[in-house]
Amino acid sequence: MRDPTDGHAVNLALWINDSVAQTIDLPAEIVHPGESAIIPIDFQIPDAPGRLMVKFDLVHQQVTFFEDRGANILMVRPEVISEEGIFCPS
Repeated sequence: MRDPTDGHAVNLALWINDSVAQTIDLPAEIVHPGESAIIPIDFQIPDAPGRLMVKFDLVHQQVTFFEDRGANILMVRPEVISEEGIFCPS
């Protein structure tokens, strides 16, 4: 999605353990407040067993993360239970 006032894209940011792992394009040109969209996400989890912090936040590219402006985010704490990358959602 592009903000018509400044031309910067709004994307979904995927954080893993306090670092942005990737940004994902939104599936529609415009998703209005209160609307929803399905966003398929593939990502690589760390090899080492342990609990992760996975956070999803919108980002106005080169401007701000929505969480920094008080927006709610989605955070999950899955656990990697083997070195083969098997994980248990939490």
